[in-house]
Amino acid sequence: AADLGAAEPPTLAEPKSIGRLITLLPAQGGSGASTTALHVAEAIARNPTEKVLLIDYDFHSGTTAFRLGLQPQGALDDLLKRGSADDSSLKRAVTAWGNLDVLVPAAERGAEPLHFSRLDDVVRVAMEGYSTVVVDHPDALYSASRAVLSRASFVGIICTPDISALYLVRRKRRAIAALLGREPNRLGLIVNRA
Repeated sequence: AADLGAAEPPTLAEPKSIGRLITLLPAQGGSGASTTALHVAEAIARNPTEKVLLIDYDFHSGTTAFRLGLQPQGALDDLLKRGSADDSSLKRAVTAWGNLDVLVPAAERGAEPLHFSRLDDVVRVAMEGYSTVVVDHPDALYSASRAVLSRASFVGIICTPDISALYLVRRKRRAIAALLGREPNRLGLIVNRA
């Protein structure tokens, strides 16, 4: 007979480990941020102990799927249409490319609206499932960018060495700080084509 008087002590769920988030964005379009993000993600993915996700967060002119020759079955859009992101929905939206997983926006946008307020859930779930998440951020900063930038352990602004690009780096840094209400944790400058 079971001892109904003795209750099992509650078990505490193991906290999920959180991976690091690296966000790379251009000072201006054409600076090479997408190429840099791809190379950084691919280099990290060469380490067999790393599980890496590259997120192309540019809904207007993201080219990651095209550059890699991917025919993705799912897209970032799918996660922003559903009620909430979870591990299984993320797995359905991701496309493998060698050792690297890739999450891209849809090539064709449907009529269903995207709920960018859900981006924070997507980023959180990705960081719980991957040791490193690299975000290829577009040139423009949106209110939804806060979800990506506030969780980033490193934010890299990519620029070319011309004077106007360097001027735009200062403006981008101030815009990021204004969006977050503080300076990001670690902000770096990467000069491309030096």
